[in-house]
Amino acid sequence: MANTATLKSMDYLRETQVCNTANFQEQLPSLKALYRNESDRSFTYGEEFKISHTSASALSHAKFIFKGPGRDEVICL
Repeated sequence: MANTATLKSMDYLRETQVCNTANFQEQLPSLKALYRNESDRSFTYGEEFKISHTSASALSHAKFIFKGPGRDEVICL
């Protein structure tokens, strides 16, 4: 499980960088580093991700992260 500092970093990325497609290419290297582990990618889905035809674990295993609450989008790292 992620520690408190990691959780705050993930929240920050979800709210500012991941959801902002204007600077996505600039942020991609740091996102890849932050979400290198499947468990960290899986954590981005939280309770907000509700899709019936796929699971958060399948997407995180395939190196996708969830863009955050209120969005129906994932990002392939």
